[in-house]
Amino acid sequence: MMAAHFQDEAYFAGQHAVDTKAFTGKGISAQIRDAEAAMQEVVDDMERVRVLLLDYQVYGMILIFHHRKTGQVSLRWRNQFLHKHVTFTVVEEELQKHGSDVVEWYGKVNDAVNGFNKKYLVAANERKRLLVLKEQPKRATFNK
Repeated sequence: MMAAHFQDEAYFAGQHAVDTKAFTGKGISAQIRDAEAAMQEVVDDMERVRVLLLDYQVYGMILIFHHRKTGQVSLRWRNQFLHKHVTFTVVEEELQKHGSDVVEWYGKVNDAVNGFNKKYLVAANERKRLLVLKEQPKRATFNK
């Protein structure tokens, strides 16, 4: 008898719907943590490529982390001899004297760097979107 009583809609009259997602670890806070973890994973990949390239400093082109005021990071090319950031076009021109294999290898590295920078930006933008969403005032929802 008791089970039938709980299944009766009259028993639940006046009860409010509750968002149970908050209790499953799948809410906005968990999504923010996921976005932050994705950002950190990309930064770790960036660091591996940056360190790998240190073995090829003889060519004078290295990758460095560029830190923005927003806290976002990206990898950028730097000419050690000129002490300034350069575009990959400049890197290619400078490396031409070392042969096409070197230019091709650096091109593959540059493709990976561009991919990492974009992947980081996507995760950072998702985190930013979620933080804004989290700060919005909560509205009570009721099922009718």
